[in-house]
Amino acid sequence: MTSTGGEPGSETQMDMQHGQDAEAGQRAMIAPPGGARHSQSRDLQRDLDRDSCSAAHTRSHKTSGADALTRAVETEIVPRLVLSHRASQRPRPAPNALYQPSMADAAELARLVAHEEAAAEDFITCVHERGATMESIYIDLLGGAARTLGMQWEEDEVTFTHVTTGVWRLQQMLHRFRPLFQAESPARQTGKRIFLSPMIGEQHSFGLMLLSEFFRRDGWDVQNTVASSVAELIDIVRGEWFDIVGFSVGNGERLDNLRAAIKAARRASRNLQVGIMVGGPVFSLNPDLVGQVGADVTAPDARTAVRLAEQTLTLLARQR
Repeated sequence: MTSTGGEPGSETQMDMQHGQDAEAGQRAMIAPPGGARHSQSRDLQRDLDRDSCSAAHTRSHKTSGADALTRAVETEIVPRLVLSHRASQRPRPAPNALYQPSMADAAELARLVAHEEAAAEDFITCVHERGATMESIYIDLLGGAARTLGMQWEEDEVTFTHVTTGVWRLQQMLHRFRPLFQAESPARQTGKRIFLSPMIGEQHSFGLMLLSEFFRRDGWDVQNTVASSVAELIDIVRGEWFDIVGFSVGNGERLDNLRAAIKAARRASRNLQVGIMVGGPVFSLNPDLVGQVGADVTAPDARTAVRLAEQTLTLLARQR
């Protein structure tokens, strides 16, 4: 057959060209500017990373039918051996992380950790393998998940049992991933000692446990104890030497009690130049309260707490 209006196939070629032009025009209409396109690309990649981590642990647990003994070996003994091996073999990571855990990652971990510990551990491992440092995982991922659970509790979105279970499992993750966390920094011993406790009458402890890990990694000897009364606090600081005594306060209405506890700790301490560190949302919002309660220093997060504690000791030594 031959065409009736020009070269053979010209109508077909014109239709194809018209379709390509129309498609190009549509792409031009919906394509964002260069900067926005790159930003959307990064956001999309982050979502894909998080979704792939979630999908990975979902697949790994759908077919799990092992008995209790096998599961204990798989979820407790083997992971700890693997983590210890990785810590000994893995080189110290570069200062710049390849992946930064997001608030969405923390929310996903908060969801997982309240239901299944193994799934939460798989998710953390996946985030680490994508390039996040263990320091960032401790603060941004585990710490972020704890804050998410706290906010959900305040908004009556979850039960007390839900929050308690989730936070307890986050504490288990701190211990389980400790070998990898410690491997990111060269081991050293400073000879310094710190006593950490939530404010008397408060029970929250995850933030202090997280802080303890950073002090231990930097060579401090840490005693993390819940002092149930001022008398117990006095016995502790009178019986042992501490360079720093730290209190965590979750309730701003307890500042008067904190002031009294700090005064008692200074009077009873075996170290006449003991440093007092305080932490909690109330001090993040109003750093001037540090001096008002009689403390020496506060830190915005665990990353800077050790450095600020050491600077405080240097300043106190100059005052002798």
